[in-house]
Amino acid sequence: VLQDVTQALSAGKKSLVDCMRILSAVLAKNKVSLVFEDFKDSISKNIPEEVKLADVRLDSQTKASIKASVDKFMDSPKEARKGFILTGPPGTGKTMIVKALANEEKCYFMAPTLGDLKGEYVGQSSGKIKRIFAEARANQPTILFIDEADTVFPSRNMGSQGDSFGLDMVNQFLQEIDGATTGEQKIFTIAATNRVDVVDSAIRSRLSEVITIGLPDKEMRRLIFEDNLGFSIKGKCYEEYMLEKSEKMAGRDITNFVKKLKEKAKLVSIELGKDDAIDNELIAECFGKKEREAFEEIQRTGLIECKTPGEIKNLFSDVIGYDDIKTKIRRKAEYISYNEDEKLRFENFGLEISKGTLLYGPPGNAKSMLAEAVAGEFGFYF
Repeated sequence: VLQDVTQALSAGKKSLVDCMRILSAVLAKNKVSLVFEDFKDSISKNIPEEVKLADVRLDSQTKASIKASVDKFMDSPKEARKGFILTGPPGTGKTMIVKALANEEKCYFMAPTLGDLKGEYVGQSSGKIKRIFAEARANQPTILFIDEADTVFPSRNMGSQGDSFGLDMVNQFLQEIDGATTGEQKIFTIAATNRVDVVDSAIRSRLSEVITIGLPDKEMRRLIFEDNLGFSIKGKCYEEYMLEKSEKMAGRDITNFVKKLKEKAKLVSIELGKDDAIDNELIAECFGKKEREAFEEIQRTGLIECKTPGEIKNLFSDVIGYDDIKTKIRRKAEYISYNEDEKLRFENFGLEISKGTLLYGPPGNAKSMLAEAVAGEFGFYF
């Protein structure tokens, strides 16, 4: 019990005086035995969310591999690796995975930001990193989480593009991570980035494995929807529609979408999960709004001329000739329109369909008209 209590108190950064006061208060009430629950009111944890690995929607193989690497380090720090790098699109749950690991392994959790690591002047960054590692050693076992690692540890081979502050951080971190894992010290470093290629090669070498956290597949998206909605969508009339529309959405995107859906339902006094037909209308409306917002954002920020499928009048039949080219384009465009299950059939047969075409030829040969006709023929945005 005392081991668990001291871990929690250190995570909450309690002073020694605070710890003595808390222990005295608990002992005054119960002099027979110590129970962890007696300390709960006094413990302020460093990780506010009680995230468990079971709450993280991730394929079982990747989850088991991540947990096994941390377990191995906790058991035998000399023989195990010093950490790993998580990479993948934004919103796929990289930070949530690390918090869950810290909770389950009962580790001290540190997630310093770039401001915590970077000094105001060149040369100050090394001192900041030293202090962070000193705190990590004092509260071991510690999971040290570095988010946006590409900005914290830029490659030192960038020449004139390099940043003196970044070089300071990389050099000091390499010294600390090598020293932190000597003997029986337990500091496990996890870095997360969307651009692993620009992280310094020496950092990638120390954090020996790069684990990709990809976008959720169809089944995983269904589970994420159900987690956020609070009821099962299996067998609902809108199940397939929701899963197809959310094909390229990350877990965070789905969570935000459901929040907006609930806000809309509350606004019109509808309780989700009670009437499938009403839910279906509301879901279609929210997805339609999401598409329109994305479309308007492209127009506004990219200064690009955009057309919705309904605005395009040209079809293949309006373009004279080029039958062979149309056939080739049709095959690719149909593939793009397929859902995940249909695309999987192609993959199972080892067939690869390219996702684009380069039109080449003299001016005035209807290249632009043909491109717009593709959008009109298949209902694409243009």
